[in-house]
Amino acid sequence: MRTKSKEFTVSIHDCDLSEYSLSFGYDNSTQTYKVVAFYVEDKGSRNPKTMVKVFSLGDNSWRDLQCFPLIPLYWFSDKCYHNGVHLNGTINWLAHHDYKSVDDHYVILSLDLSTETYTQLLLPLGFDNKDDWPKIVLLADRLCFCHDFEETHFVMWQMKDFGVQDSWIQLFKISYENHLESAYLLPLYLSENTLLLANERDLKTSIYSCIDNKVEKTAIRNNIGWLYAMDYVESLVPTH
Repeated sequence: MRTKSKEFTVSIHDCDLSEYSLSFGYDNSTQTYKVVAFYVEDKGSRNPKTMVKVFSLGDNSWRDLQCFPLIPLYWFSDKCYHNGVHLNGTINWLAHHDYKSVDDHYVILSLDLSTETYTQLLLPLGFDNKDDWPKIVLLADRLCFCHDFEETHFVMWQMKDFGVQDSWIQLFKISYENHLESAYLLPLYLSENTLLLANERDLKTSIYSCIDNKVEKTAIRNNIGWLYAMDYVESLVPTH
């Protein structure tokens, strides 16, 4: 069976697109793919501003969007997983609620591609907000949140019902005694009983089994730049 594909090029005439971070998603209401481009102005100031643009493949045009109401974590790091997680017609980023405050806390900034409006999603109540670099990833078609716990465990939560804070459940709490390192873990794949993890520092991968609570090194070739890998799906559009 032949599959259809389309290659396209986007550019912004009045600015350098290479300065932007890009996210890609699908607008369910118009059945249109969209590219979201954003960057932070005045990064050295105490009052940085974001610029956000959206490109619709429906009319092949760019439009300005409302600026981010919060500062995404990508501003503080060049790690690719901060460029947004696409799920259910939304793109989601971890963000600082108020990065200038000593009592700052993290939230998930969610952009609805249909309405092109923002919503703030709260993190699990059990998160103590002490981790400098928590992560959100898409695993098994659900939004997952990962963080360090008191420098002793790697913890991963799953949002069973997207957008509902009470639906967060804790999936794993893995001790670092299992030869893992706190700030460097990146979940790659989740099945019913196992979790595939990459170590961002040494680029090695491990498999955690929740059945026997053990971590084993995998046979996957090392030195893969996992941070720069992108999720692959055959199509963002349901086939039924």
